[in-house]
This record gives sequence, C-alpha cells and structure tokens, in this order.
Amino acid sequence: MSCSEAGIGRRAALALLLGALAGCGFRPVHGRNDGPTPFGPVALREADGPEDFAFRERMRRRVGHEPEGARLDFALRFDPQGVAVTRQADITRYRLRGEADFRLTDPGGAVLAEGSVAATGGYDAGAGSFAVRAAERRERERLSEELAELVAVRLLSGAARAGS
Repeated sequence: MSCSEAGIGRRAALALLLGALAGCGFRPVHGRNDGPTPFGPVALREADGPEDFAFRERMRRRVGHEPEGARLDFALRFDPQGVAVTRQADITRYRLRGEADFRLTDPGGAVLAEGSVAATGGYDAGAGSFAVRAAERRERERLSEELAELVAVRLLSGAARAGS
C-alpha cells in the first residue's frame, strides 16, 4: 500500500520518517548549524584575500567561529585550464579546479582532522580581458564556498563517526 492509498501525503510521510530518525539521535550533516560542533568551538584563521574570505565565511556559517578552541587552518589553490579553443588559438572557455587542504587541531596542537578536498567549475572567456578577470574572480569565490562546504561535511561526518 502506498502513502497516497493510505491517505498520507508525501510531506507527512517524510515528516514522520524524520521525526522517527530524530528520536534515534539522527542529525542531518547538510543542515544548518544549530549548536556547537562535536569538537567544540572552532577558531578560523584570518582571510588573506577574497577566496579565503568566501571560504572562511561559509565555514563560519556551517560550523561557527570562536577565537578559543579547535583551530582550522586551510590553504586554497586554483588552477585555470583552457578547455575551448578556436581555430585562431583563442581560449573561449576555462575550467577552474580548486583544492583546499585543511587541518583541524585542538588547543594543545593535536590533529583532530586533516585532509584535502577538490571541486571544479568553469567560466567563459569571450568578452574581453576585464570580463574574463571578473568571471574568474566570481568562479574562484564560488568554488571557495563549495570547498568550504566539502570541508564542513568532512569535519561533521568525521566527528559523527568518532562519536558513534
């Protein structure tokens, strides 16, 4: 018997399922940060540029920020590659690969988590040098936010595994 045959809507069935899972201690990893992380407050290093700022702000929203406690250090790298080339050897599209190395340490310096994540994006390069630079800057910032999401998921899922 399906939910519609039983007179239960899909949303109601989903709400019942999530309610049952919440009773078992289930907490969605991709949801909003509603409290401190399992490893306590996180200190985020200062941003060195627009990409660092975008990464830091997304991490702040996902895991919070406190000057004391576990420290998250990160390094971002970007590698643009021309992927669409005209017969005149002009590049019309770039692929941008972004990588973030991260390390979470406790106040005593012990490593709680570390690793690397990667994401790929792209931008067009046909409207002149200023437009290309602006498109690359926007894509770098977007990728920085995506990399922060990947790091947050890795940290939160690792903390969830360590807690179980």
